[in-house]
This record gives sequence, structure tokens and C-alpha cells, in this order.
Amino acid sequence: MLNFDFPANLSQPASTYTDASNVNLFYVNNMVHDYLYHYGFDEVSGNFQEFNYSGSGAGNDYVVAEAQDGGGTNNANFSTPDDGQNGRMQMYLWSGVAQSTLVIK
Repeated sequence: MLNFDFPANLSQPASTYTDASNVNLFYVNNMVHDYLYHYGFDEVSGNFQEFNYSGSGAGNDYVVAEAQDGGGTNNANFSTPDDGQNGRMQMYLWSGVAQSTLVIK
């Protein structure tokens, strides 16, 4: 049985909750993928998917998503090559103070 229940104490260094960060990134990416698929970002449109069940578009082009990537800070990037090539997402650590409240003015 797979276990995706990992604690994340945000008052501790990020290195103490890398498993939780990886699971969170995996979950969010899959939810966004399914949401966009519903609105037309499907195999024919060149979405990122290992297996193209419709038989359209190029397969084996999943996204390599990297949580807590060590290549930078306070940013992220996402390469989106042509259909049939893997995308790459790098989510960097944020060095600022965590905010618990969002205020929109």
C-alpha cells in the first residue's frame, strides 16, 4: 500500500519535510492537469501525459516536477517543449517569512 501522509512543520527547515513537498507538488500538478483536460488541453492539444489513451498526440511526455529544487530561490520555472518531449518544472525554496494570511486590497 502506498503512503502519501507526510508531516510538514513549516516552522522547521524545509529539508525536514521534503516528502510532504513532493507529495503536494505531485497532487497539485495532477489536479491542474485534470482540470485543464476538462477544458480542452487534451492529447490532441499537446498536453503532458505519459500514456495518451485517445491515441492522438505524442505520448511519453510527462512533466518532471522538482519540489524544493536547489537551483535557485524565490522563484520557479517550467519548460514546455514540443509534444512528445518532457516538460520540466522547478519549484525553488522561498527565503522570505511565511505568511499565514492573504490580504487583498
